[in-house]
Amino acid sequence: MEKILLISEGQIGDLLLLTPTIKAIKKNLPHTKLVLLILLRNSGLVSSEGKKQINKIIFQDHNFVFSKNPYIDDIFIVKHFELKKMHPLQRFCSEFSIIKFIRDQEINTILVGFPNDRFLFWAYFSNAKRRIGANKNIFKYLLTDRLKISREDNGVLKYYTLLLAPLNIKVESLKTEYFISNETLVWVKKFFNYYQISTDDNIISIHPGASGDYKIWPPKNYAKLIDKLTEWGSKVILCGGDFDKPIIVEILKYINRKPILLKTGTNLDKLAGVFNFSNLCITNDSGPRHLAIAVGSRSLAIFRKHHTKAWRIYSEDINTKTLTDNRTCKTCPPYKCLNLIPNNSKYGSTCIRQINVDAVLNEAIKMTKMELVDKGEKHKFRI
Repeated sequence: MEKILLISEGQIGDLLLLTPTIKAIKKNLPHTKLVLLILLRNSGLVSSEGKKQINKIIFQDHNFVFSKNPYIDDIFIVKHFELKKMHPLQRFCSEFSIIKFIRDQEINTILVGFPNDRFLFWAYFSNAKRRIGANKNIFKYLLTDRLKISREDNGVLKYYTLLLAPLNIKVESLKTEYFISNETLVWVKKFFNYYQISTDDNIISIHPGASGDYKIWPPKNYAKLIDKLTEWGSKVILCGGDFDKPIIVEILKYINRKPILLKTGTNLDKLAGVFNFSNLCITNDSGPRHLAIAVGSRSLAIFRKHHTKAWRIYSEDINTKTLTDNRTCKTCPPYKCLNLIPNNSKYGSTCIRQINVDAVLNEAIKMTKMELVDKGEKHKFRI
């Protein structure tokens, strides 16, 4: 049996953007075994449930983003945060064990998702006859197929699909996918019943976290936005995992109308389930943005001004909107964001702080086709 190994990094967004490529491989080569090897940078994505230890230090099954994906045969992870802790000699031995593991899989073709040194060396010493990747690395000659593609020029989503060109595979759709478990759908129903949420309500989920503080719209702004949406009749669900606790706490300090809180811990499936039934999901430039789109919800993402080329990858329409501010940034040079947070502030680079609450509120109204109806002292949205 032919085997294809796809090597990539393991942030939530990166993994979700792989799904059109993964689907295309199995649709075109149904008898090929597809294996994923993910370099996991975030320890919060690791679960202790359903472990299948290959190497006690660095290998483990990944059971979240792809837990229900029907197109993947095997998936293994390398815990980058564990590698970083090791002594250089120990790290070298661990890297060697990874190469040995790949060789033992008897892979025919390797797709290198990111052109970094580590992935190229793993691929080269794997004994795979075909090694496909971008020609953006000094060690690009370790590949058999070197493609003139880049994340910056093509956007991350299309970049992944272009890796399939040497295999004569055309990707029919760029639609990303996330498969929600039946158990989670039952849980969402109970969650909605407990908080008296109806699918007839205007449900707006807000996930304010991100991988960097400079990406996060200020807590006071989120608080004002939630207050306005709640006052006018929307059911607002404020979502966050373990890593998002600090920003959630900050938002709640300034809020007047407490929203419904969804604490997901490290359970991505619950977040996906709630997003699935939301009329709109408001996020920063983060993994939950990609999750919302993958489950088919409308997405409004608050972005820095110039960090859009590689990640502004979806069609801008009524379902997907990337909101930026077009005014001149006071701290950054033209055409480049330095990700500088103003002094005495914890969150939000200068350009993202220039996006005001009314701008986000107006986009939310447009995207959910909401009309503000005055009924005496009470207000509500009519969809």
